[in-house]
Amino acid sequence: MRAELARGDLRALYLGWLLSAQAGELDDVDVEPIVPPGLGALTAAQESLVEFLYIDYDLLHVAALASAPFHDAELKCEEVRAWISKLPTVEKDDALARLVVNGDQAIVAELLSQGPIEWCCQWIDATEDGGRAAPGGGSETR
Repeated sequence: MRAELARGDLRALYLGWLLSAQAGELDDVDVEPIVPPGLGALTAAQESLVEFLYIDYDLLHVAALASAPFHDAELKCEEVRAWISKLPTVEKDDALARLVVNGDQAIVAELLSQGPIEWCCQWIDATEDGGRAAPGGGSETR
């Protein structure tokens, strides 16, 4: 599930909000978060979370009706290499050093959160505006 969150898959977080709604813990002023894509097609880990939290399947089904399909794009090595080549050298050196020292994926998740994640962001052409380049040549919009 951690890897799913690092890739930008927000379905597990929405399931937590759904549990709060089911338990009656929300006030009238609480705003429902945007329903993430793919709520109708959960991963095995997310299904386990639903079972563990005893989330009502009828409630989940109704929420899933407002959910677009999930498109989990695979990163291609050549696209990532092109994106990395456009990062500042200091940022690349720091990321590599932290990856070697820490030996975990935290830096990868951090880098991806700062840069392109095709499956959760919209991209625009960065050549004119100097934005951070994304795999495939775009830049994120926020």
